[in-house]
Amino acid sequence: MMEKAEEANKVLTANAKNGLISEEVVLMEMERRFMAIRKEMLSQHKYKITHETENGRWRTYVPCDDNKYKRKILVAHTKEELLKKITAYYEEMLKKPKTMQDAYELWLKVHASEVSENSLYKYQTDYKRFFKDTDFFKMELVEVDKAAVNAFIRDRIDTLNLCKSACKRLIQYIRNVIDTAREADLVKKNPMEFVRAKTFYKFCRQNPRHEVISDEEVAAILKQLEEDHIENPLYIPSYAVEFGIYTFTRVGEIAALRWDDVNFERNVIHIWQAEYDDRLSGTNRIGSTKNGKDRYFPLTPEIKELLGKVREAQKKMGIITEYIFSNEKGRVHKNVISSCIKAKCRQLGIRNYGIHAFRGKGNSELKSDGVSTMASASLLGHSPEVNNMYYTFDVTDFERKREAVERVHRRIHNLAVV
Repeated sequence: MMEKAEEANKVLTANAKNGLISEEVVLMEMERRFMAIRKEMLSQHKYKITHETENGRWRTYVPCDDNKYKRKILVAHTKEELLKKITAYYEEMLKKPKTMQDAYELWLKVHASEVSENSLYKYQTDYKRFFKDTDFFKMELVEVDKAAVNAFIRDRIDTLNLCKSACKRLIQYIRNVIDTAREADLVKKNPMEFVRAKTFYKFCRQNPRHEVISDEEVAAILKQLEEDHIENPLYIPSYAVEFGIYTFTRVGEIAALRWDDVNFERNVIHIWQAEYDDRLSGTNRIGSTKNGKDRYFPLTPEIKELLGKVREAQKKMGIITEYIFSNEKGRVHKNVISSCIKAKCRQLGIRNYGIHAFRGKGNSELKSDGVSTMASASLLGHSPEVNNMYYTFDVTDFERKREAVERVHRRIHNLAVV
């Protein structure tokens, strides 16, 4: 109401400056609109206005802004002064977030400057999925309690068939909104205080068991890529896929790798940036790695040989380029590399793996070979916790397990003999 009035006043002021209407007319019109708004606000005031004869003061009540079942008192020396206080109170109330939707928009506004455009895009898609047009988001903040939160979470799990990770994300969004409302002093109680994501996991859809790519499948892909290099030596995405198999890097990091990131004398690759899809604008951009940290990967003979093939292909194309995986059209983007590996899988008739599959495979092989979690996490570019939780799988064949058990038994036996 007040925002529309302010916009109208700006138009009136502009017309006065341009000489279309007089300043006197502008002031009269502004006063008329102010009185109309004031009358509308006062018409919604449900409490009596009383005059205390003992001290001559005027008083009334207004709803408490954080509890609709409570009220607070307004006092003034004159009735006109009290009416101004009532009007000002309701004006302020109109500006404050009142519903979960309002609080969500406040959280997004505060949080927007702290995250990337890709994160904002994710927030938008999650909002449409979880909250848009729901009764829960239309609720007034003072009405939201633990029962309402629990009911909404259960409804979303059942309606959207959520898995554990999606359920956890849903609950975190709600927690963020409530925290924002509390920080803005819009609510006093915290309905999320005793809400725990794990309480709802038993109702969630179970994800199919993750299967790490097998040795046989990796061998088949490498063999197919080698044939592709011979048949079409100028097709750069094939080299990028093979590079991903050897280095366990993210596809965006492959697309952003430059020739000066490779030190052939020290045999090391410097990984410090990655390509991202800017989903809001539909373009690609180069930024820092996912965790914002630089890391280094050993330049092995296999990787050296592969990069030599890339150099040779670019010479035949007659191009000199800053980025390693580039062709005559420019840098090869991450989506092209992802499409290439999926095409290879379809060609071989195996599961539709992405570049990410080689990260889990490579990490698990390192761990199986005795490399520490700290070291393998450093090579892949994430935390040890993430490494253990999402990238470590049992890739040891039964014969290697048998040999390991026998070694343990021999040590135990030797102890007993001694």
